Amino acid sequence: MSININNETVVANLRKEVVRLHEERDELRKEVSKLQDKISDRDLIILMMYNELDETAKDLEILGRVNMCLNVMLAVKTDGKG
Repeated sequence: MSININNETVVANLRKEVVRLHEERDELRKEVSKLQDKISDRDLIILMMYNELDETAKDLEILGRVNMCLNVMLAVKTDGKG
């Protein structure tokens, strides 16, 4: 009889532990979900910034070409006066 009571106690304690672990698992899943949302937001910001940098690089390339053309025009004009 004593063994039967001990087994029932052990089973009851194990069931409580299972419930506790399920609750802890649910909390961890919520935390993971929040972190995934933050990562998604961060990735979106990085993608937007990458696109902005790409556009800026294109603009700088165009400005560099315009600058070269203006320098050539200035050199030709200067040589024409000399």
